[in-house]
Amino acid sequence: MPETYLLSYETSCTGAGTEHRTIVMIPAGSTISLIAPVQNESEFVEVAWNGQRLRMFAYDFAERAEPESPEESNTMAAPAGADSDKDEKSVSVTNDGFVKVRRFNAAGREL
Repeated sequence: MPETYLLSYETSCTGAGTEHRTIVMIPAGSTISLIAPVQNESEFVEVAWNGQRLRMFAYDFAERAEPESPEESNTMAAPAGADSDKDEKSVSVTNDGFVKVRRFNAAGREL
């Protein structure tokens, strides 16, 4: 069974499209599963999110993904500096499954 991780920041990944790869933004607080490092491309790891297999920079994965504990399923703790007097439910963020896809042309401009 793949290990699951919680993303602490919004992170961009690439997914296979019909003619080219597309950029997929995974929102902060999402749960991802580590599949494996990409063979012959050590700077990438392959992850699963919302039924998609995506490539993420290994550096981003190391910096932004934390092992998920069973009680943290689909929630994220308050960011550093948040008011600690608030109850936990008011500062938690849930993953609503929204996918932000950004597309770029050959010149690197967003479509």
